[in-house]
Amino acid sequence: MSVRHSARILIFILWLTALLPASLQAQTEAPLPAHISDPIFLNVPEAPENMETKNGIWLNFNPNYDRCLAYYGDNNYEGCQRRLGLDGKKAQAGISITPPVAGEWRWQGDYSLFFTPSEYWQAGETYTVSLDLDALTVPDNVILSQNRRQAVISFQTRPLTVGYAGPLGCAKNHCHRL
Repeated sequence: MSVRHSARILIFILWLTALLPASLQAQTEAPLPAHISDPIFLNVPEAPENMETKNGIWLNFNPNYDRCLAYYGDNNYEGCQRRLGLDGKKAQAGISITPPVAGEWRWQGDYSLFFTPSEYWQAGETYTVSLDLDALTVPDNVILSQNRRQAVISFQTRPLTVGYAGPLGCAKNHCHRL
C-alpha cells in the first residue's frame, strides 16, 4: 500500500469521524424535518380534574394508539413519538382560556403544554381552553382526533368550601374552658 493511498484512507476516516457526531446529534436533537410528512396521530388532551385555586394545567397530547398501530404497524411508537422541536418553547399564540386567567403556556417536552397561572383561579368556575395547532406552530402532520387541528377542553375548579373546626380551645375531643 502506497503512502499516498494510506493518506487518502486516513483523511477519509478523519472526515467520517468528524461528520458522525454531528449527524448523531442532528438525529437526537433536531426538530421533525419539514419534508417528513407521515402523520402523527394524537388524542385531544383530557380535561384537568379537581383543580385547586393556584394549580397549573397540564395538557398532554398522547398518541392515538389505534390509529398509530393501523398506520405504522410495529413501528407505531417511532412513528407517533417523533421529536417536534417544541420542548421549552413559550406558546405565544393559538391557545386561550375563557374566562381569562393571566399566566404563561410553555411546552414541556414535545407533547405536553403547561400553563402557569399568575393569579388564582376562581372557585367553582367552569373554564374553557381553546387550542389551534396551526397557530401554536405545531408541524402540519400532527393530527388530533377526527382529523382536526383544533380542540376545546373544559374543566371546573373546586367550589369554595368552609369547614368548622369546633369551638376555640378544643383539640382531639378535649375541650378546655377559656
